[in-house]
Amino acid sequence: MVITLFLILKTGTQNWTPYFLDQLSWLATNYLFAPTLYKLNPDPFSEFTKFLKTPKLDHYCRMNVYEYVEFYVEKNPALKEQATAWVKDMLVFYDDRLETADCCDGYVVAAAIDLACSLGAKDLIPIINKLLCTYLVDFSDCGLTEEVVEGLHRGELLRQEYALDLYERYHRLEEDSNR
Repeated sequence: MVITLFLILKTGTQNWTPYFLDQLSWLATNYLFAPTLYKLNPDPFSEFTKFLKTPKLDHYCRMNVYEYVEFYVEKNPALKEQATAWVKDMLVFYDDRLETADCCDGYVVAAAIDLACSLGAKDLIPIINKLLCTYLVDFSDCGLTEEVVEGLHRGELLRQEYALDLYERYHRLEEDSNR
């Protein structure tokens, strides 16, 4: 199971063009990787942390990890507290690294903040505000400070329901590619 997690995360470390990674990350995250990882790896947080702390990975690959965690919490709400503690640890890790783009950039931090909003992690407002005040976070991904705080107070998971069945995933992927 850990091998599967490693291989899926390793997909993002190849020398792909940014456009290809953007398309791959959207399709693969939503329809293939998140449901597969959920079925195979019930507790991925330590592996996700190791992956996110690996230098020189593309930001699309890093951003997808936050999508995976959100998917996990949707499927298993008992993981919400663990996911909140995990995203807090990642935001603290990013605090000293955002300016130098060491293991993160404005897109990755925005993805982490977006996850914190989905989790309703109000206790993370100080660290989120500190990161947003650097003006290095991509506001188009997570919103401005006021919107982020509002999202934290709502604490709603706004993601669509994903099928875990392979045939249903294929059918949805086929429908989307024909639009």
